[in-house]
Amino acid sequence: MVCSACHVVAIHQDRPPILRNAAPDFCDIANRPNTTTSSLAHFITHTHRNEASVAYQMPNPMLYPDQAKAVSRYILSLRGNCDFASGLTEH
Repeated sequence: MVCSACHVVAIHQDRPPILRNAAPDFCDIANRPNTTTSSLAHFITHTHRNEASVAYQMPNPMLYPDQAKAVSRYILSLRGNCDFASGLTEH
């Protein structure tokens, strides 16, 4: 739920992202060649918006490390198996 406010996280999520220029969808992130579970978990737990940062940084989702790893594993499970832009999945 938290991620879907800014990202398309599933093929048929209940609501579209609220951002005018949505953040990358989870398929796009999963299919980046250098994306790993560790790199995603680090990004999720360390890259956040604050008063001094650019408005386009990700807000802090306030996840525990094990939750960030679970989100990372979910994202990587999509690698090569989805295309949210076309509205179709390949399973």
